Amino acid sequence: MGDYESGTATFISILFGIVMFLFFDGVFIFVFVGFIATYLTREDDRSSSVGAIATLILAIILFIYDMIMGPEMPYWISSMLGVDMFSFVVGFLLTCFLAVCLGGLGGFLAVKASRWGKVEQAG
Repeated sequence: MGDYESGTATFISILFGIVMFLFFDGVFIFVFVGFIATYLTREDDRSSSVGAIATLILAIILFIYDMIMGPEMPYWISSMLGVDMFSFVVGFLLTCFLAVCLGGLGGFLAVKASRWGKVEQAG
């Protein structure tokens, strides 16, 4: 269990998340980032919101990256596509919502794991 400020724990977990996204692709990484961010935080500041904020920041970074580095498509498909602001905004909001929920879940699991380990040590 770490003894970091919430900002430092968030930064460390975002770095872990970016490295994990290089090798794996999936939503379980958001839960992992939320867990790491919450677990590394000091016990006084530990809550699931630390994990939710860390995954929200990671999701925004990945959304911007994926917006700049779009997928490779054949020309006949990409020529039919246009800018659709409604889909862009809904996709961004849905990404943020899912990231906060999954990061909060990871943070909740970290809070429960830290309390469970503390009870086991005392008993």
